[in-house]
Amino acid sequence: PDLFPLAVDGDKNNIKWVLVVNINPGGIAGGSGSQYFIGDFDGKKFTADDKGTYTPPTGTVVQDFEGTDFGS
Repeated sequence: PDLFPLAVDGDKNNIKWVLVVNINPGGIAGGSGSQYFIGDFDGKKFTADDKGTYTPPTGTVVQDFEGTDFGS
């Protein structure tokens, strides 16, 4: 994993931390993959801003790319 500070909109007084996690193998399509999280870091503990909750919009799924067959 990589963890680095990033100034929000170039403002050095407004810092967010970015945690990047890479895997290989183990990606959704069978190869490598990566995911990033934005949050705060106190020197010992990283806390993500997004707690992982997601509510998809209402509607009908017409194509799904979550599996390894790419919706076929």
